[in-house]
Amino acid sequence: MAQLQHHSAPINLGDYLLKKNRKFPGKQKRYFKLLGTYLSCHKDEKAEAKWEIDVLDREIEDLTTESGGKVIITMPDRKLTIMFTDGQIAKKWAEALKMARVMKLANYYEMGKQIGQGAYSKVRLGFTKSGGEEVAIKVIDKK
Repeated sequence: MAQLQHHSAPINLGDYLLKKNRKFPGKQKRYFKLLGTYLSCHKDEKAEAKWEIDVLDREIEDLTTESGGKVIITMPDRKLTIMFTDGQIAKKWAEALKMARVMKLANYYEMGKQIGQGAYSKVRLGFTKSGGEEVAIKVIDKK
């Protein structure tokens, strides 16, 4: 069996960005973290998350420019607008968010039969969609 394959490097970003205020007109400076497919908003770097969303399968509108711009993430109940004052940071975040929205295992691997099991997970045989290589896929029960 081939070595364990990953469909992409883990996404791990953190920056102070501007967010459109929902209740009052204006912008708020907040610390945003993107870890894998989860985007969280914090008052500052050390604070607990005020909220967290999974960007998997969310519509992401990239309106970034060389000087900044914005990204709009559509959620079931609202749209989240994140604004940038730096074009390089804007591009980095827009690309990372677009990559995170499609990080489904099924986009990269075909799942096969179960080949092992532990207390909290199962191991399945899988195949890469890009080359058909055999891989082992560990499925962790989050319950």
